[in-house]
Amino acid sequence: MMDEYGLCIPVGKTPEAVLSVILALLEKYDIRKVTLLPSKETLRYAGLVSKILLKELNVQVDIVCVPENSIEGICSTCRKILREYEVLGLKTIVDVTPGRKTMSISLYTAALEHGADKVTYLHLLDERYRGVLYPLIPKPLRKLIILYQRR
Repeated sequence: MMDEYGLCIPVGKTPEAVLSVILALLEKYDIRKVTLLPSKETLRYAGLVSKILLKELNVQVDIVCVPENSIEGICSTCRKILREYEVLGLKTIVDVTPGRKTMSISLYTAALEHGADKVTYLHLLDERYRGVLYPLIPKPLRKLIILYQRR
């Protein structure tokens, strides 16, 4: 039986980046719940991603708006979400691909402080595919990187 995971992921201005990460992770992991972390400016993109995840992939989704420039605020929110996942019996993944650098730094910090199971990053090897959905990017030009894995 595969482990079940909860995913915490920031939302920037390209919903394709969020969806691509989730599609890449779903190839390897049983993602049961996703928490999207948009800022006020990207909340509408989170809504779009949420609808697609629910309707097309049958993944449970929460949206939690965070202040994009408050590292401590984002860290605190992420740590709380990771604790909630563990109470539900889920292993934890934090992805740092989409969103602003402050969001990625905050999520990475919170993941290490809390002891998340994995921190991931979807690396595009050819920038011409930025904004393209994961299945349409040739396999040699995309790589899901595990930045951190709890032992």
